Amino acid sequence: MIFNKSFCTNTRLMGTMMLAIEWIYEESNISHIFMLDSEGLGISDFYLLEDMSEEDRNLFYLQRYGGLGGVNVDLNEREACFLVKAYLDKNKRNEKPIPKEFNSDLISFYSNIDDMKMSIYDLMDKTCKDIETDEEFINYMVMRFIARDRECLMYFSNNEDVSNLHITKINGALLYNEIEKKGSDRFVCNCVFEDIDGYYEAKIIVNIEKRISDDDGLAYDDTKEEYKLRSILIVDSYPIYDFEVFDIISKQEILDIYNIVEKDELDSKIMDMYPAIQKVRFETGTLYSQYYFDNSHVDSDIYVINNDLMFLIFISEDKLFLATYDDESRKFIDNFISTRLKDSLVKENVFEFEQNVLYDFVESGSLDFYDFIN
Repeated sequence: MIFNKSFCTNTRLMGTMMLAIEWIYEESNISHIFMLDSEGLGISDFYLLEDMSEEDRNLFYLQRYGGLGGVNVDLNEREACFLVKAYLDKNKRNEKPIPKEFNSDLISFYSNIDDMKMSIYDLMDKTCKDIETDEEFINYMVMRFIARDRECLMYFSNNEDVSNLHITKINGALLYNEIEKKGSDRFVCNCVFEDIDGYYEAKIIVNIEKRISDDDGLAYDDTKEEYKLRSILIVDSYPIYDFEVFDIISKQEILDIYNIVEKDELDSKIMDMYPAIQKVRFETGTLYSQYYFDNSHVDSDIYVINNDLMFLIFISEDKLFLATYDDESRKFIDNFISTRLKDSLVKENVFEFEQNVLYDFVESGSLDFYDFIN
């Protein structure tokens, strides 16, 4: 196979990236798409596309990386193949299953490509977005700390003691983080996270360094601040109940319920609303999720894991449920429904909840929403 092109999302700091590599084989275009998980799984998913039009191929890419919130960065053949081998090594080292579609022939193919002894740190600058604020850096570092991401912590601290420090038993998930600035380089974080045995609240102190950087060593407008993680200190950590977590991370949800009068083409029209909309099938219906196109929710003194969600749509046998979380999104989708779906839906009810309800209803498997909320 002859290398054509490759790109990767610059979402390493979120823990997951999408890598696409295009090859030419006997005048056919073959695409290998990898979902790369930096929190222990390695290659978590793999897709192979053959003889697909460029338009369909790009749409497939978009639907896979659309929820990651990053931008695409070009990679050369050596860089792309090295990432495949590096993350395959994570599968093997952590004894995680390799996607069956990534068969032994493909494993052998990538294993035989010379990477000239690259290091995973050689690609960090490409796969990590530029940090823009103190709050963004603190949230990402706490996120990587909770996830036991030694690799990323080592890159930003250059300190093995920092990279080996941990508070979780497994690769945990940061759910909430509130930052209190105590000085130009010292921050106190009150965070909530999920571990293998439940939920925890913790107080940690994060110390950082930052310096102005530019190509010429001169301070122009296009200079940027480079951040370094100096230390992390665990002050306290204790378990909390799941209902407490629910109260902390929940946000107001407006739920519109529609009766479906015409189901034909409803799926395709919803998928056309945003090219990156995510679709998951459940026993009781289909859930459509749309995320914001960047991870700006990380750049805040209060981080909440689900603040990157724009809206949810759930279609059951005879109803459509629309959950929105801000006025702008609700106005946009209401306009879409009143123009594109006006012959398919009739509004039945509107609810306002102080917490997230629709996703819990979908996961419950319940067939009747009104029974579920009563």
